[in-house]
Amino acid sequence: MQFATRRTGWLYLFGVLFTVGCGSSDSTPVAQPTGTQQTGEQAASSRTPEEQATIDASMALGPAEVAAQFMQAMKAGDEKTAAKLLTEQSQKEIERTGSPVMQSGSPAMQFIVGEAKQNPLTPVVAYVPATLHDVGEDGQPTSEEVAWALRREASGWRIGGMMIKPFPDQPEVLLSFEDQDDLARQQELVEKEMERRNLAESARAQQPADNGTITK
Repeated sequence: MQFATRRTGWLYLFGVLFTVGCGSSDSTPVAQPTGTQQTGEQAASSRTPEEQATIDASMALGPAEVAAQFMQAMKAGDEKTAAKLLTEQSQKEIERTGSPVMQSGSPAMQFIVGEAKQNPLTPVVAYVPATLHDVGEDGQPTSEEVAWALRREASGWRIGGMMIKPFPDQPEVLLSFEDQDDLARQQELVEKEMERRNLAESARAQQPADNGTITK
């Protein structure tokens, strides 16, 4: 059934990307840059020369290139690299909740990165569409479309969340890595809606077919 296959794909994607934590949060969505982040001078003073060299190199990368690096880290299960590509607030949330950045990725994963989109009114925020092809836990191929949400920080473009559209008849859902409590709520809502649709589809499939018999 269509919903069952898509449910496996989205739940697999949730699992590969992150395991959400618990607790309270006062962070903000990626689309609203916070005013409590370090200035470039403050951040640079706390870095080692090696870390600063890595950041200097990444400063030249555009949002689409950073998104591609993040997905490559997902594929390789490289949590250290993936963490460096997240916004500072996302990293703080991961530290607060004790959640891993991601579970091990699949070597079979393939991805296609689209062109970054920016709003002239908020040039420090960009969205990068991407298509991810992988193999789910049930061994079946999955194909999902997402849009990575990035913010330009002192260290360059960094990922703070993603937009997904699990249901064609409903609006997109923002999964903010900067607020893992809200992320957990959004994940639960998506899972419940998928389960509801699967049950409805199963109920319809079990109904006897109308063979056109005329009765009084």
